Amino acid sequence: MNTFFYGDEPPHWQNFFHCAAIRLAIGYPIVSAISISVSDAFSVLILICWFLSGHWRERFDFVKHNALILVSLPFIVLTFSGIFRDWAIMGDSKIFLESARYWWGHYPLFFSLILATLFFKKETRNTVLSSINLAILLLWSLVLLFSFDLLPEPYRVVKLSSLNLYRNTICFGMGLVLWAGLWICVPFTSRNIPFVRRLLPISLLLGMKEASRTSLLDLIFFPFRQRRYALTFYLLLLRWGIICFVGYYLFWLNPSRTAQMSFLGTISVLLLSWDWKKGGLLAVMICVVMVVLAQSYSPIFERKLDRTITDIKEFTNDLLHQTDAFQSKDRLMLWKEIFPSICKKPILGYGMERGRNEVLTQISSKRVDPHNEFINIALEFGLVGLVLFLSWLLFFFNRFRTSIPPWKYLGLFIATAIIIDSMYNGALSYNRESHLFCVLIGILYVVDRQHLLKK
Repeated sequence: MNTFFYGDEPPHWQNFFHCAAIRLAIGYPIVSAISISVSDAFSVLILICWFLSGHWRERFDFVKHNALILVSLPFIVLTFSGIFRDWAIMGDSKIFLESARYWWGHYPLFFSLILATLFFKKETRNTVLSSINLAILLLWSLVLLFSFDLLPEPYRVVKLSSLNLYRNTICFGMGLVLWAGLWICVPFTSRNIPFVRRLLPISLLLGMKEASRTSLLDLIFFPFRQRRYALTFYLLLLRWGIICFVGYYLFWLNPSRTAQMSFLGTISVLLLSWDWKKGGLLAVMICVVMVVLAQSYSPIFERKLDRTITDIKEFTNDLLHQTDAFQSKDRLMLWKEIFPSICKKPILGYGMERGRNEVLTQISSKRVDPHNEFINIALEFGLVGLVLFLSWLLFFFNRFRTSIPPWKYLGLFIATAIIIDSMYNGALSYNRESHLFCVLIGILYVVDRQHLLKK
């Protein structure tokens, strides 16, 4: 029985739009990985169908009793007010539409709230998680079909306009990190979809269930103990093989340091949450082994590591001697050039449109993205906006630190990935992997609320 919907049966036309919004939300991860224009159209259609589907009493009750959403509301309201702030200050009617479009693409926590009200049913959540998995698999298939850039040396950034998530090495790397997170925390979710359960044999369903509960350490000893289901071992190889392949791809073929740090950081947090002594030791061993092997055998990783060390040395020398000789185009240069602008308007920032113009004016490389979500928020909404965003992010992390598996691990994984991605990238404002973040945040909103109702 659905916990959230109660009262009189809504009109048929509202049920139609409600079902349409859910269907669109299920397909949303797939289109967002392939095409930015189609994903924008999907998000607008979801918003329209959601607005027409009613259930306002249930939605209000859900928001009112959801601590995760309540903590995010001040930040959502502040950023939404930026639309009218830009319009009032700059006095141009076109600015209103531009700011509204910018807000929808760069501050999407409100969209996660909308998606959460569509994910009340367990079947829907499992289908959406499977849709994310299908989206990455479909993307791999299209890349292999139209390009050979997945092969090593030389690594080339693909500029296929139709493959949205693959256009940028950072975004694609973060997409793979999230994909690995699903296989670590909530694998084989398709086994819980009713029509899939009717199609698959019971032995395969039971094997998927056991494989989802078996860790990588258990896999080592799995061949030597009695197996309950014959297919389990092969499903285990599939599960952990995908995770190992993602690690290999990120450190040997993909030059994104953000994705590499997210992969190691998220896995380390999961191990620490499992057991801070044993997990901490395993986390250190995994990080050391991965870095040493990548440094020894991956020219891409070695080149990026040398560049990072050089940039840090140049930046440190520039600060010590108070010179302007720092000519690197890396992140430290971007942050250094934008920091004086933040100091000029530290409380409420410049607003969205003027903040974007300030980045274009101050950064010598003429980039519109400072490659840091925290700096971008501080520039546009000042310390007030930054404190509100950090409050939600830290509350989100702490909320799932005390939750129950497997959602505890998925929540910690997503929170850690957002933190690391925000430090070196625009985790929620890139319109690429941010779509996947929004969907997963929406699912976690509902899971957290339902666990509280069961207590």
